[in-house]
Amino acid sequence: MLIELQRHLALVKHIVDLTMDASAASKSVKLSADYWQWYEDEGQELINQQHNPQLTAEWSRLGKLHSQFLNAANSCVKAAAAGDKIHVAEGLDRVFSLSSQLTGMLVGGSLSELMTTIASREQALNARHEQDFMEAAQMGRFSVRLSDNTLFGMDANFLSFLGGGLQEVASKDVLKIMDRKSFQRLLADVSSGDVNVRTTLNVKRKDGLKVVLDVTATLDKQADEEVLVCYAANVSQAESDAQQRRLLSTAIDVSDQIVMITNHLQEIVYVNPAFKKLTGYDAKEALGKNPRFLQGPDTNQATRIAIREAMIAGRSLHVEMINYTKEGLRYWIDLSIVPVRDGSGELTHFVAVEHNITERKASEQAIARIALEDHLTGLPNRRAAENRLDAEWSRAHRGSDGFAIAVVDIDKFKLVNDQYGHLVGDQALKHVADVMASSLRGGDWVARWGGEEFLLCFHSVDSRGANNAAERVRKLVKSHPLKTQTGELPITISMGVALYHADNKNVDELLAQADALVYEAKNSGRDRVFCSGLTNTRKGSVIWEGSQVQSALHEGRILSVYQSIVNLSTGAEVGDEALARIRTKDGLLVPAANFIQAAEALHLVAA
Repeated sequence: MLIELQRHLALVKHIVDLTMDASAASKSVKLSADYWQWYEDEGQELINQQHNPQLTAEWSRLGKLHSQFLNAANSCVKAAAAGDKIHVAEGLDRVFSLSSQLTGMLVGGSLSELMTTIASREQALNARHEQDFMEAAQMGRFSVRLSDNTLFGMDANFLSFLGGGLQEVASKDVLKIMDRKSFQRLLADVSSGDVNVRTTLNVKRKDGLKVVLDVTATLDKQADEEVLVCYAANVSQAESDAQQRRLLSTAIDVSDQIVMITNHLQEIVYVNPAFKKLTGYDAKEALGKNPRFLQGPDTNQATRIAIREAMIAGRSLHVEMINYTKEGLRYWIDLSIVPVRDGSGELTHFVAVEHNITERKASEQAIARIALEDHLTGLPNRRAAENRLDAEWSRAHRGSDGFAIAVVDIDKFKLVNDQYGHLVGDQALKHVADVMASSLRGGDWVARWGGEEFLLCFHSVDSRGANNAAERVRKLVKSHPLKTQTGELPITISMGVALYHADNKNVDELLAQADALVYEAKNSGRDRVFCSGLTNTRKGSVIWEGSQVQSALHEGRILSVYQSIVNLSTGAEVGDEALARIRTKDGLLVPAANFIQAAEALHLVAA
């Protein structure tokens, strides 16, 4: 995995070089995929041997990502050869995005190797499991009696490092095969109280060659003797792997993305330097803690649950969420979590890669504000209000408390614009919006409906309660005139209030009723509140006339009558004009002039 990661990064560099040199790109449009041959060969064979569905799925995803990466890379290089700078820039973004995902998967696989460690004595592994582990990890074990520096307790792996048999090194002074200075340094570190000390020791083989051992040592008291128990890996045989690990470690350290590793208990065991840069916490402040300490009041609860469930199940996860810095500032991250398992399939660690997307989220929120906020008043605009009304309707339709909506119209607003100018007109709109917003109860809301109209929503009210709430708003606006450079400008509003009822077919029907009521309030002298359930039974009102139209529609009493259209030059009939009439229950015909205004106000003309 580490070798392929190095090759992959080299290929990414090659792609960037080609996009910078159009002449080279034109000669090398088709990128080689030879470096990925390991995926189809040794890698696929190993995966098949594991019989692990999750591992197989991840392997398949790795292959698909690689194909997408090569396609994007070839497209990018072709664009460079053609001199298409726009598509080169877009292509590079795609290449880097896919490369980041590929690197994340390769890193996850490599870290599973890097984090394979020797269990301490406290883990109390039995001898058989310990030996299986040692053989699998190609590590050796030996002990040194400190009273006389005698070697004993050597296993076959350690003896193979020395190129000899047990009889040739048993009971020997360790200093005869090991470098004195490095061994004495190891003893000094162990004596200082460190539980596990790690160092490098130079050891002389039987044939005279030197090998380098990476040794982890623990001081142990057996009976009355002090014994140094050591585990060793022959790093001289794996120098190339060690170099790859160093390259990987350097890449993680300089990355602007946060890399965090936790153990299976979800305790942080590693963070890279980018962690402090974003969060403000030192590595020492984070180690041992659960990553939840970065969450706060605005962190989405559903996201928290999704993370917890994924980690319990030991599966990968990708989310966007809010975290908090040490100073309490919010920031958004794009978070990917990958579980890491050992050779036996046991979950050992989680690797989390986080990318700061705060700026992107701020842009999205700014766009949302532009789309859903009225720029003049700062209130929700008509589109946002319609979304809220749909939500209110659905909630009430499920049996929750009902609601009432009020259409608010500023009286004689055209005269304000004509007499004082549009600047004062805008000030009046914002003034009314601020006054109404300040008068609302918790949960109620107000929006700019369009022009000089606003929309109010009241929760959990009956007709009388809705009327009282609307009257309170009307009186508050009237008692707060607009202060201008030429003095105070009195402002009044007319309101039509309609209450949700289970018989209503949709929100539009409710809005039509409120529209009709505000129309009637203005026609009745302005500065008034008309509320359904209190005013809609008055004969001759728009609501009353509208109810006659609705009942005629339901009972099939709307009919058409025809009037001839005549060519006055010839006297010939050239067509007919169709006119709507209502037939009353008494059989009389009601002309459209008597009901068309109510039909228009209640949006019944189309019906």
